Amino acid sequence: MFTVDGTAGTSSSNSVTTAVQGLTLNLTAAAIGSPAGKTQTLTVAQNTLSAASAINNFVSLYNALVTTYGQVAGFDSTQAAGSQGGALLGDSTFNTIQNTRAGIVAGGVPNGNSTISLGAIGITLNADSTTLTSNPSGVSALFNSTTGCGRAADDQPELVPRHGGLISNSQSAINTDLTSITDTANCLDRTAQLTSQYQAQFIALNTLMATMNNNSQYLTQLFGGANSAGALASANNT
Repeated sequence: MFTVDGTAGTSSSNSVTTAVQGLTLNLTAAAIGSPAGKTQTLTVAQNTLSAASAINNFVSLYNALVTTYGQVAGFDSTQAAGSQGGALLGDSTFNTIQNTRAGIVAGGVPNGNSTISLGAIGITLNADSTTLTSNPSGVSALFNSTTGCGRAADDQPELVPRHGGLISNSQSAINTDLTSITDTANCLDRTAQLTSQYQAQFIALNTLMATMNNNSQYLTQLFGGANSAGALASANNT
């Protein structure tokens, strides 16, 4: 038997689910104190630790994404000209993804008759918030699987790599360009090989022609030509 706010009740076990709506009491001993049977006080509060941990993980992941943004498309004025920008600096696909993601994070999601944003629960630079305890329904709205900010991101499949879209299309176009460049490079390599081969043949032919000219001159000296008698002919006439 138990008593809550002066109202008596019974339970078939020490696990009481009917005393306070939405709360389970696991009773391990009778009321103690002085005098015996003194009323005990039970304080019930929300446990926000797991929710806070999940939200902090979300913040860490988004910060990692922002860091990646800087790595692939940042501008570093301290570097030499030509190497100051990331590979995606100024890329239209990257800019679309970055701006859309930022809009989702900064924008609000439905919360009853109004909206709530991540900034409202303290997800801003150097901010703190007690919204987990003061507005749990708003936090739930932000992260629910139907209308929350995560759902908003997933509802834009063109931004999610596993769904294809912008990134896959860009990768496909880049792969096509790489194939074309590779083919061109192969042609250039082949052209260079042919040029080297023809140059070698030209040099060999020049060498052969020079040798043949020398031989021709020597033979003319020996046997004579159209306008002169050779050394052998002169010898035979003496």
